Amino acid sequence: MDEPIHVNALFLGPKAENYRFFREMLVYLMDDHADWRRFFHPDDPPIVTGETQNQPDFLTTLQKTREALIELAGNLQLSSMPWFSPRYLGHMNTDTLMAANLGYMLTLLYNPNNCAYEGSPATTALEIEVGRQLAGMMGYETEKAWGHVTSGGTVANYEGLWMARNLKSIPQAVRDCLPELTAGMDDWRLLNLPTGKILDLADRVKAAGCFEDLRRFSVRGAGMSGGRLGRVLVPQSKHYSWTKAMDVLGIGQENLVSVPVKGDYRMDTAALKEIIEGLAARKIPILAVVGVVGTTEEGAIDEIHEIVRLRDRFEDRGVSFYLHIDAAYGGYARSLFLDDGGRFLGYNEVHRQRTSTKPSGRCRRRTRSPWTRTRWGMSHTRRAPSWPGTAASSTSFPTSPLTFSRKATTTPCSWAATSWKAPRRGPPWRPSGWPTGWCPSTSPDTGGSSGAASRGLTVFTGLSSSTVPSTWAAARSTSFP
Repeated sequence: MDEPIHVNALFLGPKAENYRFFREMLVYLMDDHADWRRFFHPDDPPIVTGETQNQPDFLTTLQKTREALIELAGNLQLSSMPWFSPRYLGHMNTDTLMAANLGYMLTLLYNPNNCAYEGSPATTALEIEVGRQLAGMMGYETEKAWGHVTSGGTVANYEGLWMARNLKSIPQAVRDCLPELTAGMDDWRLLNLPTGKILDLADRVKAAGCFEDLRRFSVRGAGMSGGRLGRVLVPQSKHYSWTKAMDVLGIGQENLVSVPVKGDYRMDTAALKEIIEGLAARKIPILAVVGVVGTTEEGAIDEIHEIVRLRDRFEDRGVSFYLHIDAAYGGYARSLFLDDGGRFLGYNEVHRQRTSTKPSGRCRRRTRSPWTRTRWGMSHTRRAPSWPGTAASSTSFPTSPLTFSRKATTTPCSWAATSWKAPRRGPPWRPSGWPTGWCPSTSPDTGGSSGAASRGLTVFTGLSSSTVPSTWAAARSTSFP
């Protein structure tokens, strides 16, 4: 983006300072939609005539609608949390973008249904565009990534575990429909195949014209039976959606295993190793391990690179599992480390750019950077820095593009905004150590794939999953001192 963006122009404002613009655009958009209706087959006679509008029951209905809306407005003002106010730091919620609010209200009038293209030609194209933007933000090739926009992190977690469950059942389903492809493999071996090899098997079945048989023999057709697919390992800091997902998907909550966290609220990878070893010794397969990038309560970031390293070591011993990264809260922080072309930046380059940011679109340099290096990573001062010729003001705190603090974070993003807050204590956070991505190289029905070398690790940003790019490990060396 060549032109700078003034963050304060993106929001309605704590005192509704930008209300004139908001109202102007709202009226314009509503008028524009009304004109679309008026001029759609303009020769058609009106359904609602002036005579109808003057009937008593018509007027009474409008009055009831008016009263209901006024009552709703009053109830919302009396009972809602003031997320927009810089005085509020109780939860991760924050103000929303004017563009998002206006776009949402406008789109409601068109009522698209993105389940099928014919029901949403405009918004399906927008969904693809947003998906490619997110894929690029997370480090994926935008023309190869796959995914879709969900209603939020909970549904994304459901879909991630749904995919893990389906993938785990494929090798045994392959044995049932094309046994020659799994010759010499017992149940334990089939339940511990790496994700890439599972997808390769599915490709071979599809090439043989037996994909429908594979679907019928897999858990999608045959259903769950006695928890044979194994356990799901999650940190104690997990989101509550994981417990519900085990129920919804028929895996059973008894198969959900909590892994202890350390004092910094990150998953204890030593404890994870012990749990995996114990399950392997009892010949109990592991369906999936869940790592969290930004826990709901503490904003902690699990050491994903250590979990990946642990999985690689166990795969050498014939034990493998699907790895899901729940990044609905923290994944969007990766945007801080991208330049305008989407190139990932190391810490030193990010620090240099932060110290030379142009304030308010004017070509002035900051006298000091609000971003500071700490023992645990990068932090942001609550009070805004002074600009040459201006006084420091704490009112700019809530309008920072992304604010890191111990108690709360704010980030303006309309489609899949996620926030991240630094852990209170613990080892250095490694920004370029994140295995990050957006969409899987295979669709949720586990059919078809591409790029086998990059399969096997999913990262959820409130939308859908993905396999980690093969280049992420090389970038892991950069860390905070």
